[in-house]
Amino acid sequence: MENAPEVISVIIAEDDAILRQALELHLRSFPRVQVLAAVASGEEAVEMASKRPPMAIFLDIRMPGKDGLSVAARLRDIHPAICLVFVTGHTEYAAVAYQLDAVDYLVKPVSRDGIARALRRIERRSSQSGKAFSTNDMLLVKNNHQVYFLHQGDIIFLEKLSRKTIIHTEDGEYITTETLQALEEKLNQDFFRCHKSFMVNITKIQRISPMGDRLYEVSFHKSNGKVTMGRKAFEQLCGIMNRTDAGADTGR
Repeated sequence: MENAPEVISVIIAEDDAILRQALELHLRSFPRVQVLAAVASGEEAVEMASKRPPMAIFLDIRMPGKDGLSVAARLRDIHPAICLVFVTGHTEYAAVAYQLDAVDYLVKPVSRDGIARALRRIERRSSQSGKAFSTNDMLLVKNNHQVYFLHQGDIIFLEKLSRKTIIHTEDGEYITTETLQALEEKLNQDFFRCHKSFMVNITKIQRISPMGDRLYEVSFHKSNGKVTMGRKAFEQLCGIMNRTDAGADTGR
């Protein structure tokens, strides 16, 4: 990945010895990951991070003494740029983790694919030259007992499929039981409802091609997915893009 760090240094904080070891083995299986420490308490995590600041910390929420949320807030005071990845068997803390601008929220049992996704997000965050994301850039998505934290800038398009919505991102696909309309209300101005079954991130569009009478196909950067839209939606999108360009030209 462009401008990605050569080494991703991490600290693990997990009080369950078996889970801590499993998480460490998973992380060490990635060549560019350096595990600085694997500790059993929040106090140890703060102490180790103070001595040798990591790029990221994989942090259990429920631990003896200082819980993971308290540790995360403390680490943010010490190292504002640290990437927080919460690891937990519970989803009820998702809203608080969201406010702490977590990079990811992994629900146990943690898979290697989940860790790989978190590492990609850590790389992407670090490539922003230290610029912190606002919580307004985040989208919290629920699917049964899973909670996903998605950066809106990573979302390419959303697709309604039966009673579910598929969110297509640069990291892969996420399925949620939330409706497309409900998600539309949460998303920022970069998203456009081009069809009753599709919503697109206009910053990800690569090409719009005519398919026939009053029908168009949308192609995207970093995705093989395709989306269709009608003539009316095409004209609305062109109007939005023209206004955006005009604002940029006049410095607004």
